[in-house]
Amino acid sequence: MLNKLDLIDKRILKALQHNGRLQNIELAEQVGLSPSPCLRRVKLLEERGVIQRYVALIDPEKVGKSLSVYVRIWLDGQGQALVDLVGHNSNHPDLNFDKVFDIFTLWRKVLEQ
Repeated sequence: MLNKLDLIDKRILKALQHNGRLQNIELAEQVGLSPSPCLRRVKLLEERGVIQRYVALIDPEKVGKSLSVYVRIWLDGQGQALVDLVGHNSNHPDLNFDKVFDIFTLWRKVLEQ
């Protein structure tokens, strides 16, 4: 279901994306509302699933995870093997497969042309 967002909702989301730990009073000030209506809007955005959760962004270098690896795999008729590999390892804490399917789809399109 598509959620309609007005200008104030968009301002709230932008401010929280920049700093998810903003106090309601600070957030209200930034978006041009008084604190009570601002808090109601945030709660409504949470209830509607627009705001799913609040997360911390971790600097990979500060926790010893500064290596990025790009791997190109050639498969002859075994695309399911890649799907299985990613599915089996998708929750591994040291592996990030977020872009695998995007890249896999892009290469498939390039090869088909």
